[in-house]
This record gives sequence, structure tokens and C-alpha cells, in this order.
Amino acid sequence: MKKKRFIFGFVFLLFMYLSFNFASAWSGGTHDYSCPENYSINCNVADSFEFQKDNSYANTIYHVCYDNKEDCMPRLSAKYFLKKYYIEGKTNPEFIGAAMHLLQDASCPAHWYPRFEILGRETGVLSPKWVKDVEWRINSKLENHEENWNIKIVYKGESININEDYLNNLKKEISETVSEEPEESLEEIEAKIKSRKIWHYLRGYQDFIIILFFILIPILGYAFWRYKKEKKISSDLIISSIAMVISILIFILTKIFY
Repeated sequence: MKKKRFIFGFVFLLFMYLSFNFASAWSGGTHDYSCPENYSINCNVADSFEFQKDNSYANTIYHVCYDNKEDCMPRLSAKYFLKKYYIEGKTNPEFIGAAMHLLQDASCPAHWYPRFEILGRETGVLSPKWVKDVEWRINSKLENHEENWNIKIVYKGESININEDYLNNLKKEISETVSEEPEESLEEIEAKIKSRKIWHYLRGYQDFIIILFFILIPILGYAFWRYKKEKKISSDLIISSIAMVISILIFILTKIFY
């Protein structure tokens, strides 16, 4: 019994350890490059510890835009800070800087997938290979002042060219977006953020939920085989059944509501 508990405990702890969501987006140099030039602001402010400490909607989890959705967290959080900027009479440049930063992050291809840090190495579990190094490659091109560079990626079957045109278009789109005050009230924007938060978290763990599901299949099969043989419901069967049902429910509900 102790051995079984150890195995289940180990699997659970491993799952929780691997499920620590880690996100890094454009480098500081890339943020600076795609920062609109007609604003004297810092587009890296939303990454600073001090700003995140005072503004919870700038925390790391709000920088990832799973599946590149129009209402993903960084786009909603950007709208929140942009609204605050206008409400306070455009007196705090950090708010518009944070909005620009989050809009930049939302257009970072590597932020369209969950990412994790495992044993000190950043990786995606069920994401394309380009996710782990596309940001570094882009930053390298910019730092070396290379010309006519292009990094081609495939996202959901569509080819996307990441180059200076991509970043310049992003810069233009951000400049147009922040030039107008959002129509929704600050309370309405915050309500949207809160309503999306739980599904955002669960979407971040979806890859591991899928992996957990396949891990549970042989465990559940073995527990059921023992039940058929011994005609006795074991704790293995109960625990694995509950875990299987929960993982399926989370996956389905996330697909529906995220």
C-alpha cells in the first residue's frame, strides 16, 4: 500500500512541478524595436518587478496569449492599463507603456503556446519546436543589425514570416490602438479579465492534462483488472477513476469556455 501511495504521490508531484507555467516573450531589444516612436515611454515596464508588484494585471500569467485569441489575457490587460491611462488624464506613462508591452506580447508567436521551465530549460510540451528558440533568434537578428532577415514558422497550418515588416506592422497597429480610449469602462474590462482568469490558467495546463490522461489509462486498466480478479474495489481504482474523470472534465470545459 505504501508503495502504491508513493507512486501516486510521485506522479502527482511530478505533474504539479512540470505544470509551473513559465513565460518569456520578446527580449527587451525586440520590445524597444516594436515600441511606437511617437511616444516617449518604456515598453519594457510591464516586465519590471516594481510595476508588477503594484499592478497585478501585469504579472507573468497575463503576458501569454494562448491560441492567439482576440480576448486573450494580454490583450484584455492591455486594454485595462490603456483605460487607466486615459482615466487618469494621460499623466502616468507607465500605464500606456504597459499596454504597449502586453500588446506586443500578444503578437509574440511563442506566447500562443503554454511554455514551461523544466530543470532550468525552457520548453513547450505539445508545442512546435520553433517555440523554444524563436524569440532568441529574432533578438539575435536585431542585435547584429542583420538586413533582409526572415524567420518562417508554421502556426496551425499557416505559414507566418517573422521579420522587420512583421515588427513594423506590429508597431503601427499598437500605435493606432493606444491612440484611442477603450469604449468599455474600467469595471467592465476588469470583469472580463476575472471571468477569463480560471480558463486561462487551465488552458495553460492543458498539455499536461492530456499527458496525465494517457498516464492514467494503464493505471486505470491495471486497477480495473485487479477489481475483476479480486472482486474488490481498491483505492487504486477509485483514485485513478476520479483523476481520469477530472482530467476529462477540465479538458472539455476548457475547450468550451476558453
